Amino acid sequence: LFKDICPLHVLGTDDPHEAIPRLRRIIASGDYDLLHQIAVPWVAKALIGTEFTGPVVAGCHGNVALLKGVTARNTDALFLVSDFLRCPVQAVVPDLEPWVIPNGLDLSRFEVTPEEIESIRLRERLPMDRRLLAWVGRLGPEKDWPFFLILLAILVSKRPDVAGVLVGGGEADESTQQYLA
Repeated sequence: LFKDICPLHVLGTDDPHEAIPRLRRIIASGDYDLLHQIAVPWVAKALIGTEFTGPVVAGCHGNVALLKGVTARNTDALFLVSDFLRCPVQAVVPDLEPWVIPNGLDLSRFEVTPEEIESIRLRERLPMDRRLLAWVGRLGPEKDWPFFLILLAILVSKRPDVAGVLVGGGEADESTQQYLA
């Protein structure tokens, strides 16, 4: 994507046993200007004992628990994709003030009136007398949407006033049936 603008190293794995040595080789080569991690806790471990001198930028897209280990001592800047994440992130990383860079989605386009909600529920045959808990997104295996269904089943067993909605497309469409049966 940026090959004509600047070199970009992509580790291509979430496995720290593979990624840490790759990252350390890049650091040893000196072929970097900054390190951007997307909330991966082992990055701080990878930097220990290296000659890394560039800025470290962390990003959080939602899973705040992955920020464990990020501190003002090992991270120069922390970026969030929404203001909604500010409080939970500051609970995990209290010594680093996050910057919010909106993800480009104008949420005002999705504001609906109670009448519109009723119309949608009728059209989609969703229960009118229950609170709805929804999972919306691409049904790829890395999204772990079956975990939502497990949590939903537990919640519904304790709260009969709740129903769930799974919305999305993707390569996991056919396998959804095994979870919904």
